[in-house]
Amino acid sequence: MTITVKLDPELERRVRDRLDGVTLSEFVRRALVEKLEREDTQSSPYELWQKCFDDNDGEDASERIGDLVKERLRAKHRAG
Repeated sequence: MTITVKLDPELERRVRDRLDGVTLSEFVRRALVEKLEREDTQSSPYELWQKCFDDNDGEDASERIGDLVKERLRAKHRAG
């Protein structure tokens, strides 16, 4: 598939500054793959909420839910 994308001058400069010896086509391919893989592994808010309850061995997590969600999000951010 061939695509054409118009970039404003600032975005074009930022992209060119990060090519690091690869072609523009390869840079765009890698960016697309990275974006798609990241979206495939993202949990929905419901899934994050459910994990908080599942990991508490039946304890009432309602008092700590904010902390539990923050912990999960931080762990996910560190992982990738």
